[in-house]
Amino acid sequence: MTAVISDKIFVFMGYFSSYYFAFCCFCWSCNSFTQSPAVVSYQEIRSKGKASKLNKNFPSGIYEDISLAHDTITKTVTGVYQYYDNWNEHFREYLDVNVFYFSGKEVESDTINVKAFWPDNDEKIQGQLIIGTKHDSGYLQLHLNKQPLGYNDVDFTKASGVLMKFEKPRKWFEIRIIKSAIAKIYSLPDSLAVRKGYLIRKDVVKLLSKKNGWCYIEYNPKNDNTKSAQYWLREEDLFSINVDNW
Repeated sequence: MTAVISDKIFVFMGYFSSYYFAFCCFCWSCNSFTQSPAVVSYQEIRSKGKASKLNKNFPSGIYEDISLAHDTITKTVTGVYQYYDNWNEHFREYLDVNVFYFSGKEVESDTINVKAFWPDNDEKIQGQLIIGTKHDSGYLQLHLNKQPLGYNDVDFTKASGVLMKFEKPRKWFEIRIIKSAIAKIYSLPDSLAVRKGYLIRKDVVKLLSKKNGWCYIEYNPKNDNTKSAQYWLREEDLFSINVDNW
């Protein structure tokens, strides 16, 4: 009788162990697919000794508060961080603002060295950009050697930088800033096709194409990437893609 009971207990424990192991594996797999991308500091990337190749196919688009453009022909990356909050109805403007532009050159590494800048601010800030994917979800990490001027919503100087998850793809190949005090907009790349309205200095535009000194651009109102309008404008009304030439 004792032997029979022992055999039944052994069989029961065997079934229990199998189900427990299967349950643990299920929990582990669920966690691995739902966790956020691992945050890696740019110092860790550099300290690996052998740099790994950058994914050449990372998309242009919206990464939360950062708009990023990737030109696969010139191997350049341009972007803009835009944070607007605390709208004041009396002054008709946002009180908490932090906006800066950055650009860099694609290299055979996990990091892209960038320079951050904004018109009328003499200081250019060095930084590092990491673009990666995990479980088919894209993200970027941006680290700057100094915190930009403006409302400090996030800390770009921490070792891991700031992580922004990829949200929507766009067909931009460059992001540029309006240089002229007033930039006329056109329906066609033709000086006779001028439209009503204009853009002003420091407006952010996203380039969709270029043709003989003309740029076909997408313009988004402040703090709203869901609304957009497309125009032609002259490239001479834009700041250079290289912040050293501003």
